[in-house]
Amino acid sequence: MVDLPEPALDLRWTPERKQAVIEAIERGRLSVAEALARYGLSLEEVDSWRRGIVSLRALQARQGATWRKGGGGSREVEKTAPEAPCAWRGRSRR
Repeated sequence: MVDLPEPALDLRWTPERKQAVIEAIERGRLSVAEALARYGLSLEEVDSWRRGIVSLRALQARQGATWRKGGGGSREVEKTAPEAPCAWRGRSRR
């Protein structure tokens, strides 16, 4: 498990830091109220992060299932599914 980021005024919320906070809340290491107070967040921000992470997990699970079924790729490619685009950085365009 990733350690919680230290509170700071100039904290840049990277995807990894957001995920660490959401995972701590989900696992009971940190309550939502504690996260709001500790990091000066709004409930809407935390909920938005949670929805993004849940969506990303669902996408990764769906992509993994497609790759395991042999969705048209070679065996070499089937061994390593591509990483899903990051929810906070926008969608990758291919």
